[in-house]
Amino acid sequence: MDVWPSAYTFSGFVNGEDSSVLTEQPVSSLDAPASSPVGDYPIVVSGAEAANYEITHVNGAIAIVPATLIITADDTEIFETEAIPTLSYTASGFVNDEDLSLIHI
Repeated sequence: MDVWPSAYTFSGFVNGEDSSVLTEQPVSSLDAPASSPVGDYPIVVSGAEAANYEITHVNGAIAIVPATLIITADDTEIFETEAIPTLSYTASGFVNDEDLSLIHI
């Protein structure tokens, strides 16, 4: 699991107290490296301690969604009665060092 910095939401403090009363800060972990496939992955929160509180953890989730790949037809020009040439395209928007080898037309 990777430990990622996260923003936390706290609730339940009383008497004007806030997260500064924590003697141990929470940590989160995510079992999804940047190259993970599309899908939902749990963000697991643990840790956190305070003398006058019983800590309850509520996990979150991260959704990895498909990247946008843009395929653009290359402009071409022919004269009337000429055969239509082989058509081509360009693609942009690849992620994770991926390239045209992913495209199967």
